[in-house]
Amino acid sequence: MIVNYFDKHNWYPEVFSTEKEIKGYLEKNNIYKKRIKKINTIGIASNMSSGYCKYEIRSILADVGVPYEVIDSGEYKLFDSTFLPCEVEICEPVVIVFEDGTTLEMMPIKGRKLQMSINQIHEDLVEGTNRCNYDSVIFFKDLEGTSIDNVNIHAKKIDRRDTIMFQFWQRSDSQVGMYITQSSYEGWFNVGLFVQNHFDEFGNETVQIPYSTKMEAVRDVPQIVIVEGHDVSGYFWIMPIHHVDSTDDNPDGIEECVDEEISIGEDDISHFLSYFLEKYFDEKYDYQNARSNLCNRFEWNLEHNIYTYETMEKMLHEIEEKANLLATNFEDKSLVPIIDRLNYFDFIPLDTEDYYNYTKKEELKTIKENIFIATDFYSRFVRRMRSMMKNSPEYALISFMGP
Repeated sequence: MIVNYFDKHNWYPEVFSTEKEIKGYLEKNNIYKKRIKKINTIGIASNMSSGYCKYEIRSILADVGVPYEVIDSGEYKLFDSTFLPCEVEICEPVVIVFEDGTTLEMMPIKGRKLQMSINQIHEDLVEGTNRCNYDSVIFFKDLEGTSIDNVNIHAKKIDRRDTIMFQFWQRSDSQVGMYITQSSYEGWFNVGLFVQNHFDEFGNETVQIPYSTKMEAVRDVPQIVIVEGHDVSGYFWIMPIHHVDSTDDNPDGIEECVDEEISIGEDDISHFLSYFLEKYFDEKYDYQNARSNLCNRFEWNLEHNIYTYETMEKMLHEIEEKANLLATNFEDKSLVPIIDRLNYFDFIPLDTEDYYNYTKKEELKTIKENIFIATDFYSRFVRRMRSMMKNSPEYALISFMGP
């Protein structure tokens, strides 16, 4: 069977923690001699949507004193002459494709380490746990035809977070290089271009590109995001767990499989999954010390909501059934408690500005016309959860822990 999406369980990278190790790996695979054809990133880039780009532009213009009545005049005359950082925030690998067909796949992990592999991800693969929402070939076109010349690692603070940066310097005839950064505690990481001979107080300056170029690369793809890894903001953290003996350091008696963790926004849990999570919640389950004895329902605040693999599979099966009904028989009465929780803001076009003039009937019509957003999320969620359980047979429970 041909798989047209990236699955982390079919990726077997090596892990490197020093410049010497990374340089040795690149040299062993003759990477220094190869010229770059294009850069791919897998899945969604959180900062690549028309709405986000307009937010960036408005913030920049407001910071330099442009009045909001000018910014919001509708003419956007200043937008195309304003520049934005050439950087994307992603949670799945970045792939360098070379002219000879070789691919170099990379993704940082916690602890100043970089995962790398050669020829394991197809050069045209861009879909992952999430849909790809921009054209990375356009975005990173300044690297085309260049070659990697050197690598260094250094620590820096970005937005007051301790961050590790992996810099890939290009040969001297290139003005730009490529960097990968990750803070110490999040699943998201950044990939961008830096100016090789210009510096600011934080190190090399990030390349700036016109708003129009960034918008040319944007492919607005409406989707509900499933973060690969840990997101510390308003997200539920979902992963396999099992019970262990309680200790002073682990009073809950829970061991987490963080390598399989995904994160989903609390609003998305509320709108798309809460019906199922509440229905299958087992209040009689013996949680040992994992949660308060007073918690007899699905909890939202830093509590382990625990489901057995068996229960989880039953839930996933019903999600598939209901998703099929949503797509084929939206008026089915069994769907009412699910549809009632859907929020039409998740189903309107991403560039819609007139949010608040819909009647309830019009909102329901909008949801029905765009129900693929829900069914697509359900499909990706079911696939990822089954993969999570299949690849963690030593665990037998799944935890949903809210922010």
